[in-house]
Amino acid sequence: GGTAVQIRVGFGGLLILLFIALKLAGVVSWSWLWVLAPLWIPGALIAILAVLILILGGETRWKKTRKT
Repeated sequence: GGTAVQIRVGFGGLLILLFIALKLAGVVSWSWLWVLAPLWIPGALIAILAVLILILGGETRWKKTRKT
């Protein structure tokens, strides 16, 4: 008997594959930055959110220590 291998690709993975296929087929003339955007946009959003939390968290902590 053979071994069955299951591969699951999420929405982002399908989107990347679609964008790469469209780029290589010449259907779209986007730069590779935008073709690969589904790879880096989620990370960028998480990084921006983390920075905002740090800034806002530090600001409220600073205000609390300043009042006392």
